Amino acid sequence: ALGLAYTSEESILEALKTQTGVYQSRKRGLWVKGATSGDTQELVRVGLDCDNDTLKFVVKQTGRFCHLQQFGCFGNLNGIPALEQTLISRKKSAPEGSYTARLFSDEKLLRAKIMEEAEELCDAK
Repeated sequence: ALGLAYTSEESILEALKTQTGVYQSRKRGLWVKGATSGDTQELVRVGLDCDNDTLKFVVKQTGRFCHLQQFGCFGNLNGIPALEQTLISRKKSAPEGSYTARLFSDEKLLRAKIMEEAEELCDAK
């Protein structure tokens, strides 16, 4: 997820202490990501940008980051997160006995299908 959030000394100390995404809201004060939405963050590390004036929080995101139900605040990011959500949805909605249900229940068949699709992608011009 890609987002922008404000911090304060208090929010940074709390984030480091709890190993979660804790930020400073200009409207609400201290803000723990996911406290109300359930879309939580596990803090992996905190780093600096190239000129040492911006903090970068690297997190493991559970759920979505943006309050608009998107993965990031800079438009809906496609790619692996979108693919993962599509696969989860397809697995849940697959009719019993369907090819999709068989794919998700047979690891060998699923691997073969992934290899087939990867080959088609590599061959695409």
